[in-house]
Amino acid sequence: MRPAWSILFFTTLAGLGQGLFLGLLGVEVFAPPTWHAGTLAAVAWGALALLGAGLVASVFHLGHPERAWRAASQWRTSWLSREVIVLPCLMAAVGAHALALTLVASLGAQAWLVLAVGLSATLGVIGCAALWWCTGMIYGCLRMIQDWATPLTPLAFAAIGLANGLALATAWFACALPRIRAQSAPGDLPGYDFAPDLAVFDSAHATVTALAFAAVAATLAAAAVKGAWWQRRRTLVLKSTLQTALAIDRPNIRQMSMGMTGGSYNTREFFHGRGAATMRALPVAMVALGVLLPLAALLAIALPAAYPPEAMGWALVAVVVLQVAGVLCERWLFFAWARHPQNLYYQKVA
Repeated sequence: MRPAWSILFFTTLAGLGQGLFLGLLGVEVFAPPTWHAGTLAAVAWGALALLGAGLVASVFHLGHPERAWRAASQWRTSWLSREVIVLPCLMAAVGAHALALTLVASLGAQAWLVLAVGLSATLGVIGCAALWWCTGMIYGCLRMIQDWATPLTPLAFAAIGLANGLALATAWFACALPRIRAQSAPGDLPGYDFAPDLAVFDSAHATVTALAFAAVAATLAAAAVKGAWWQRRRTLVLKSTLQTALAIDRPNIRQMSMGMTGGSYNTREFFHGRGAATMRALPVAMVALGVLLPLAALLAIALPAAYPPEAMGWALVAVVVLQVAGVLCERWLFFAWARHPQNLYYQKVA
């Protein structure tokens, strides 16, 4: 099928935002209270911005964007309608979480604000899981495209988004480490005990290292899930063949002509139109940019006696950008290699 760039950017950016938000919650729940609430709020606002950018990108796929609200009307039967409902709900939860953290940074950890942080975090986790499931099932429920019709499809969307988002969370907090180091550096104040400040920096350093390990594990899990998805596709026995399409029980059937002198909607929308060289290069880029490069950079931070996270922050940001490019390659191939039964009638343009 012909991939739509608006959908590629929507699924990639939304997944990145979801993973970043879950990485933030991991820091809030499991890390010592080292990070200032303002830093945590900035990460939450960043996750909301990514979700909003994904929402804007998805609008460009519509022929009539002014009628986008109607997409939610079929929520009883349509996974697309459910996705349209879940995404704004998730954005509201993430926005509420960001606002609550911002208020904590300015007003202090008041009881009602702590309750708001916890409630919005819970709703955000539920929303992330629901959005990944709805997005994946838009394609996973299509039985006529056997490549997509598997529970591995929504699982792959979730695993890749989580891995990408955790890598971004690692980069974000690594970039914030130099500020904590500057605050913890010994100065010329006689009699001042800097041990507590250094302990704060060590705690923040350990948080970034733990995030890097989590991102490595998530990246390996995403590679395993997507590898299982591709292996299933490679060994899949298609139910629709030229014989079943034409109702001709002959072993050797070959299409000689497209059957028309010009193109049509079928030939434009169901074929990617790229050459063999592109189709060979994209899987390599997907693995190199989406898996190998992020693993190398994250392990450089996570392993002892390697590069310190504060020295790798902006380099890791560049790696995350390249990882997003790898995810876009994966999304493009997800659509381009989908074998729709109608393509049996137009093989000469494949």
